[in-house]
Amino acid sequence: MKAKITLFVLITSLLGGSYWYYDINRYAMPKIIEVTPWAKGKVQQQITVLQKPITTLDVKKAFDHLSTNSTNKNIAYFSIRDGKAVAQIPEKKVKKTTQFKVMNYVITKLAQKKHLTNNDFIVVLSDRPDAIVLPPELAHIPVFVFAKNMASQSNVTQLLIVDSFTLKSWCEIYKTLEKGLKLHPWEKKENKLFWRGKTTDSVDIAEIRLNSPRVTLVKLTKQFPDRYDARLTKILSTDAAQIKQIKESCGEPVPYASTREHLPYKYQITLDGVTATFPGYIWRMSSGCANIKQDSTNEQWFYDLFKPNVHYLPVAADLSNLDTILTAAKTHDVEMKEMAMRARQVVELELTPSKVFGYLVELLNVYAAKVQIS
Repeated sequence: MKAKITLFVLITSLLGGSYWYYDINRYAMPKIIEVTPWAKGKVQQQITVLQKPITTLDVKKAFDHLSTNSTNKNIAYFSIRDGKAVAQIPEKKVKKTTQFKVMNYVITKLAQKKHLTNNDFIVVLSDRPDAIVLPPELAHIPVFVFAKNMASQSNVTQLLIVDSFTLKSWCEIYKTLEKGLKLHPWEKKENKLFWRGKTTDSVDIAEIRLNSPRVTLVKLTKQFPDRYDARLTKILSTDAAQIKQIKESCGEPVPYASTREHLPYKYQITLDGVTATFPGYIWRMSSGCANIKQDSTNEQWFYDLFKPNVHYLPVAADLSNLDTILTAAKTHDVEMKEMAMRARQVVELELTPSKVFGYLVELLNVYAAKVQIS
């Protein structure tokens, strides 16, 4: 087995993968960790909300409370001591999730390489961190979340960590995007908006609204096939009548499309799912395509790097003005190319794989300095 793994690493290196190292499950991580001034500032901005003392005993109490009382048990408790990371989960089924597998792998590797200091922290692994509620005496204990709703009234402090899906795939996707910029320059891209996705824009995925943004987008393809190529890849519903209605409006689901298959088109669109889409937004901003982003109160750690009408075109949450925006964009082709390149430049400055992992390390270590090891 060791010989096979060594051969796999050698082959990937010869193929241009020397920037990354792999394990047998093909989770890729950068060899170099870079922390930029922006990342340091973003971390400090988040950490300043932690005003009360935090002890490892209280962090464990918070985890035990959530394990017993929360409706959302898709969480993990990580404890790091002298280069060794240990994870606890409230239910065995959490261990099988991609979110836990990736986060556990990454935290373990970073701790082993002494990138992370001694620490105790809780990570919410689901798309619904607002389901996390702590009693008043523990409300000062933060939880790390992949995305948060800025309009939320949650009593729990939520710190934005890099999501598991970006940690798992960003090294590979970034490499794909670098190749895509050469294979599909702006002038050769098809002048359409391209999108593929499931019907996951409702918190209750069993309830699919017939006027939801994703359904609305796909309907535009039927109406304006010269401007849109948007299709559903899966209908997440158990209601046969509802599935029939969706198929009548949107057509039969089509196969999943990889990041690479999006790149021959000039226009991409970022739509929320249950929460923010990850890593959908970050790769679209690095794709060399012009991105249209749905207005949303959901946010990830890097959102404030990108400004509307500078790096992307904003569109109403219900997509009611989408066709007006896309039609106008097509009359300003040079400006749209420049916008796409500005977005790409931001990613190169702040969100390359080594810098994304650098933000993660900085966040956990600055937080660790606040934690009293008991």
